[in-house]
Amino acid sequence: MMMLISGLHVQACSCAEAEPLEKAFATRDAVFSGTVVNIEKPKPRWIQSSAALVTVTIKVDTVWKGDVGEVATVKTAISGASCGYPFVENKTYLVYASHDGKDWRTILCDRTAPLAEAQQDLAQLGPGKPPERPSTSFQTNSDRLLHSDHHISSSVAGREVQSVFLYTVS
Repeated sequence: MMMLISGLHVQACSCAEAEPLEKAFATRDAVFSGTVVNIEKPKPRWIQSSAALVTVTIKVDTVWKGDVGEVATVKTAISGASCGYPFVENKTYLVYASHDGKDWRTILCDRTAPLAEAQQDLAQLGPGKPPERPSTSFQTNSDRLLHSDHHISSSVAGREVQSVFLYTVS
Protein backbone atom coordinates (compact mmCIF):
# COMPACT_ATOMS: atom_id res chain seq x y z
CA MET A 1 0.00 0.00 0.00
CA MET A 2 1.30 3.43 -0.92
CA MET A 3 0.43 6.61 0.98
CA LEU A 4 0.96 10.14 -0.22
CA ILE A 5 1.29 12.97 2.25
CA SER A 6 1.01 16.54 1.12
CA GLY A 7 2.64 19.57 2.70
CA LEU A 8 -0.51 21.58 1.99
CA HIS A 9 -1.21 24.00 4.82
CA VAL A 10 -4.94 24.37 5.51
CA GLN A 11 -6.62 26.99 7.66
CA ALA A 12 -10.24 27.50 8.56
CA CYS A 13 -12.02 30.69 9.46
CA SER A 14 -11.98 31.41 13.16
CA CYS A 15 -13.71 34.39 14.74
CA ALA A 16 -12.69 34.55 18.39
CA GLU A 17 -15.39 37.01 19.46
CA ALA A 18 -17.46 39.75 17.93
CA GLU A 19 -15.61 42.99 17.38
CA PRO A 20 -17.01 45.91 19.44
CA LEU A 21 -19.48 48.03 17.47
CA GLU A 22 -17.38 51.20 17.78
CA LYS A 23 -14.30 49.48 16.29
CA ALA A 24 -16.30 47.75 13.54
CA PHE A 25 -17.96 51.06 12.59
CA ALA A 26 -14.63 52.90 12.56
CA THR A 27 -12.76 50.29 10.50
CA ARG A 28 -15.39 49.46 7.84
CA ASP A 29 -16.02 51.60 4.80
CA ALA A 30 -19.79 51.09 4.86
CA VAL A 31 -22.55 50.11 7.25
CA PHE A 32 -26.03 49.65 5.80
CA SER A 33 -29.17 47.52 5.95
CA GLY A 34 -31.02 45.91 3.10
CA THR A 35 -32.70 42.86 1.66
CA VAL A 36 -30.85 40.27 -0.42
CA VAL A 37 -32.49 40.14 -3.86
CA ASN A 38 -29.99 37.87 -5.63
CA ILE A 39 -27.08 35.57 -4.87
CA GLU A 40 -24.81 34.68 -7.76
CA LYS A 41 -22.53 31.75 -7.05
CA PRO A 42 -19.42 31.06 -9.12
CA LYS A 43 -19.70 28.51 -11.90
CA PRO A 44 -19.17 25.02 -10.48
CA ARG A 45 -15.77 23.54 -11.20
CA TRP A 46 -14.34 20.10 -10.68
CA ILE A 47 -12.09 21.55 -8.00
CA GLN A 48 -13.28 24.77 -6.42
CA SER A 49 -11.74 26.83 -3.67
CA SER A 50 -13.82 27.55 -0.59
CA ALA A 51 -12.60 31.14 -1.08
CA ALA A 52 -14.33 31.47 -4.49
CA LEU A 53 -16.49 34.59 -4.35
CA VAL A 54 -20.27 34.80 -4.20
CA THR A 55 -21.83 38.05 -5.48
CA VAL A 56 -24.74 39.19 -3.32
CA THR A 57 -27.10 41.92 -4.58
CA ILE A 58 -28.79 43.88 -1.81
CA LYS A 59 -31.63 46.42 -2.09
CA VAL A 60 -30.46 49.00 0.44
CA ASP A 61 -32.92 50.49 2.94
CA THR A 62 -30.79 52.52 5.34
CA VAL A 63 -27.17 53.74 5.38
CA TRP A 64 -25.15 54.67 8.46
CA LYS A 65 -21.75 54.98 6.80
CA GLY A 66 -20.31 55.03 3.29
CA ASP A 67 -21.29 55.96 -0.24
CA VAL A 68 -23.89 53.28 -0.76
CA GLY A 69 -26.54 53.49 -3.46
CA GLU A 70 -30.02 52.01 -3.63
CA VAL A 71 -28.53 48.67 -4.70
CA ALA A 72 -25.25 47.34 -3.32
CA THR A 73 -23.24 44.41 -4.63
CA VAL A 74 -21.26 42.66 -1.89
CA LYS A 75 -18.79 39.83 -2.37
CA THR A 76 -18.01 37.14 0.17
CA ALA A 77 -16.36 33.71 0.06
CA ILE A 78 -18.64 30.83 -0.93
CA SER A 79 -17.83 28.88 2.23
CA GLY A 80 -17.81 29.66 5.93
CA ALA A 81 -14.53 27.75 6.09
CA SER A 82 -13.02 30.69 4.20
CA CYS A 83 -14.97 33.25 6.28
CA GLY A 84 -17.76 33.65 3.72
CA TYR A 85 -20.96 35.12 5.15
CA PRO A 86 -24.02 32.83 4.63
CA PHE A 87 -26.47 35.29 3.04
CA VAL A 88 -29.99 34.03 2.22
CA GLU A 89 -32.19 35.49 -0.53
CA ASN A 90 -35.17 37.60 0.60
CA LYS A 91 -33.69 38.05 4.08
CA THR A 92 -32.80 41.50 5.48
CA TYR A 93 -29.35 42.17 6.97
CA LEU A 94 -27.27 44.79 8.71
CA VAL A 95 -24.06 44.76 6.65
CA TYR A 96 -20.61 45.92 7.69
CA ALA A 97 -18.48 46.09 4.53
CA SER A 98 -15.02 47.11 3.41
CA HIS A 99 -14.17 48.34 -0.07
CA ASP A 100 -11.15 46.82 -1.78
CA GLY A 101 -10.95 49.51 -4.47
CA LYS A 102 -13.32 47.59 -6.73
CA ASP A 103 -15.93 45.72 -4.67
CA TRP A 104 -17.72 45.79 -1.33
CA ARG A 105 -16.63 42.81 0.79
CA THR A 106 -17.87 41.29 4.02
CA ILE A 107 -16.77 38.23 5.96
CA LEU A 108 -18.15 36.00 8.65
CA CYS A 109 -16.09 37.79 11.33
CA ASP A 110 -17.56 41.23 10.53
CA ARG A 111 -20.63 42.28 12.52
CA THR A 112 -22.88 41.56 9.51
CA ALA A 113 -26.04 39.89 10.80
CA PRO A 114 -29.71 39.32 10.02
CA LEU A 115 -31.54 42.55 10.90
CA ALA A 116 -33.72 40.74 13.44
CA GLU A 117 -30.55 39.73 15.32
CA ALA A 118 -28.91 43.17 15.13
CA GLN A 119 -31.25 45.14 17.38
CA GLN A 120 -28.47 46.17 19.79
CA ASP A 121 -26.38 47.53 16.89
CA LEU A 122 -29.39 49.35 15.43
CA ALA A 123 -30.11 51.04 18.78
CA GLN A 124 -26.51 52.31 18.96
CA LEU A 125 -26.29 53.32 15.30
CA GLY A 126 -29.39 55.52 15.42
CA PRO A 127 -31.75 56.34 12.56
CA GLY A 128 -29.36 56.34 9.59
CA LYS A 129 -30.27 57.87 6.22
CA PRO A 130 -31.77 56.70 2.94
CA PRO A 131 -29.35 55.32 0.31
CA GLU A 132 -27.86 57.66 -2.28
CA ARG A 133 -29.77 57.94 -5.52
CA PRO A 134 -27.79 57.11 -8.63
CA SER A 135 -26.43 60.13 -10.45
CA THR A 136 -25.75 60.68 -14.11
CA SER A 137 -22.55 62.40 -15.08
CA PHE A 138 -21.67 63.96 -18.37
CA GLN A 139 -18.91 66.04 -19.92
CA THR A 140 -19.23 69.07 -22.13
CA ASN A 141 -16.55 70.65 -24.26
CA SER A 142 -18.28 74.03 -24.36
CA ASP A 143 -19.16 76.34 -21.50
CA ARG A 144 -19.13 74.87 -17.99
CA LEU A 145 -22.63 74.62 -16.53
CA LEU A 146 -22.93 75.48 -12.87
CA HIS A 147 -26.64 74.78 -12.44
CA SER A 148 -29.20 74.39 -15.15
CA ASP A 149 -32.81 73.25 -14.95
CA HIS A 150 -34.48 72.13 -18.16
CA HIS A 151 -38.21 71.54 -18.24
CA ILE A 152 -39.55 69.71 -21.26
CA SER A 153 -43.22 69.15 -21.98
CA SER A 154 -44.37 66.88 -24.75
CA SER A 155 -47.34 64.84 -25.76
CA VAL A 156 -47.01 61.06 -25.82
CA ALA A 157 -50.00 58.98 -26.92
CA GLY A 158 -52.33 61.90 -26.18
CA ARG A 159 -50.95 62.45 -22.65
CA GLU A 160 -48.82 65.38 -21.62
CA VAL A 161 -45.48 64.30 -20.19
CA GLN A 162 -43.21 66.65 -18.26
CA SER A 163 -39.55 65.95 -17.68
CA VAL A 164 -37.16 67.92 -15.50
CA PHE A 165 -33.39 67.66 -15.87
CA LEU A 166 -30.97 69.18 -13.37
CA TYR A 167 -27.32 69.37 -14.38
CA THR A 168 -24.45 70.28 -12.12
CA VAL A 169 -20.90 70.44 -13.38
CA SER A 170 -17.91 71.43 -11.34
